[in-house]
Amino acid sequence: MLSAANPIMARLTANMPAGTKLFLSATLAAASKNANFAPAVHLVFDGIKPGQNLGMGKIQGVEIRWLLMIVDRNVSDAQSGWPALESASTLTKAVLDALLGFKPDSNHTPLVLATAPRHSENTGLAWMPLAFTTNTTWRGV
Repeated sequence: MLSAANPIMARLTANMPAGTKLFLSATLAAASKNANFAPAVHLVFDGIKPGQNLGMGKIQGVEIRWLLMIVDRNVSDAQSGWPALESASTLTKAVLDALLGFKPDSNHTPLVLATAPRHSENTGLAWMPLAFTTNTTWRGV
């Protein structure tokens, strides 16, 4: 189920700007513990959704959702927060360029952009979320 994580991390490692920290986190709470590192990208497993049921329940399509939290800091105008969002948007573009249509392995479909939570900004630290889904098939015994 989580086998796409390593290829996604490898793809990010190869395509992020120098100095970007990468984290693989089980939850958003775990990702927030590394909030002091910026610029950074946090890959978070965000759950599964059942897909098409085939073969009398023995074969099940599954959509797997990955959340990427892009973090960047810019305190040049911490009151408005806009410079931090601008900094995060540059890193967001690099993530989109790296992952849109990327096929993690032969068991998964290419990554597709999905609806993500709202961004947040706090005193010059911006969190810009992206969500991607991929599909796979599970076979019962």
